[in-house]
Amino acid sequence: TENFWLTLEPYWANVFALRTFMETVTDREVFYVTSRLQTAGYTVMQQTNIWLSKYALTDAGTACISSPNPVMKRDIYKILEIVSSIDDKLETVLDCSNLDGHRAYLLDRPWNRQGRPENGLVVVSSVKEYLEREQKARRLESSLPS
Repeated sequence: TENFWLTLEPYWANVFALRTFMETVTDREVFYVTSRLQTAGYTVMQQTNIWLSKYALTDAGTACISSPNPVMKRDIYKILEIVSSIDDKLETVLDCSNLDGHRAYLLDRPWNRQGRPENGLVVVSSVKEYLEREQKARRLESSLPS
């Protein structure tokens, strides 16, 4: 399908949660790190940026990064010192969950329920839950003595 990534409908609750976060938390950066496959039409980066803009999920504090391989996401998070991530690909979350200084969350989806380990994986049901957990984690970190 030409421009396949532009045909996807959003999960509206996640869009609203992220928009609210972006509007109320000003000292933040949001990185969209995607490893989508190329389709006919625009590049993955172009399709992703168009889609994000269509749903008002971009501003001066956002950046989109296209990774040709999901395994490279870990390196991107490390290089950019990204402290947390949410992903629906189990293998990516498992790979990033042991990255020092990083909290990796698995967004619960039907396609990632098989093969989950019993322990050590943080699963969230929505972007809202992810953002709430992250806000708590950051408040806790800031209250600890240096």
